[in-house]
Amino acid sequence: MIDILNTIFIGVTFLVVWFHTEAFVEYCNLFNLKRLFKIGEFEKAQESDFSLEYLSWLKQTYPNFFTKLVNCPWCIGFWFTLLSSWIFSTFYIFPVIYVFTLVIYLLIVNKFFR
Repeated sequence: MIDILNTIFIGVTFLVVWFHTEAFVEYCNLFNLKRLFKIGEFEKAQESDFSLEYLSWLKQTYPNFFTKLVNCPWCIGFWFTLLSSWIFSTFYIFPVIYVFTLVIYLLIVNKFFR
């Protein structure tokens, strides 16, 4: 039971951090991954538009399947939940974990980020 809750809340935490913080950009700067993830280009674009976020810039600048995937909470949530279900050996109940992860994430977003 605790593995199921771990899987759900790790997924929720990942989605909140991914979609509502600048943690990815900051960690790329910290670990010198700016070139790999085009952070320098993003920061130049952000100079002219301070409200620009990395994911929206990525989707506008590089419109392809991968950027659409990482911009979609349902899509990236599916793959992250699938991976974490496999890691925590809760794969047998993956659909329930996925639904609860999305429901809790959407409740948090509606309560705290809107």
